[in-house]
Amino acid sequence: MDVEMARTVALLSGSLSLAGALLGGLIAGVVNYVVARQNRATQVALAEQERATKLALAQDAARREWRKQQLTDLLNNANTRIGLYTSALIYRDEGDAEGMMLQIRRLSESAPISALGWIVGHSTPLRTAVNAYIAADTAYLQQVLNEGTEAQDAESEDSRTVYRDLIAAIRTLNQTAEQYIFSTEEPP
Repeated sequence: MDVEMARTVALLSGSLSLAGALLGGLIAGVVNYVVARQNRATQVALAEQERATKLALAQDAARREWRKQQLTDLLNNANTRIGLYTSALIYRDEGDAEGMMLQIRRLSESAPISALGWIVGHSTPLRTAVNAYIAADTAYLQQVLNEGTEAQDAESEDSRTVYRDLIAAIRTLNQTAEQYIFSTEEPP
């Protein structure tokens, strides 16, 4: 091989090496660009998914808080009336008709008539629980009034049955309210 040919081969070999290096660099650059772009798209999708999750959690928490606020007065009423009934019966058994009548007045003033709003427009289980509570409370109040202000040696079987019904209705109301608060059912 003569010198001129060796130079041409060397020049060609160097040019091909340079072209190969440039082509390899170009391919590596394109691949890196595509990978970086895909990584960015994945980061954006993950950030959007996280934002949507946080929004859904915030909406769920707000819905639960709203439902809890709506039910607070009703549940407080239901959970405190037993104490008023107990006070009325204690006054009766002590022969204090005036004290008993004061408690009966408090019971009448705090009657769960405001709960009637829950009968309309709410879930069937909640509406059923409110209806049962109102019926049981009314029945027990009537039972206490029927027994009068005279001291009793022992409660009648009817009185115990109606009392157990009221306790069961209050328990069911609390459980149903909790289920309603934590349900995904849309508010009316």
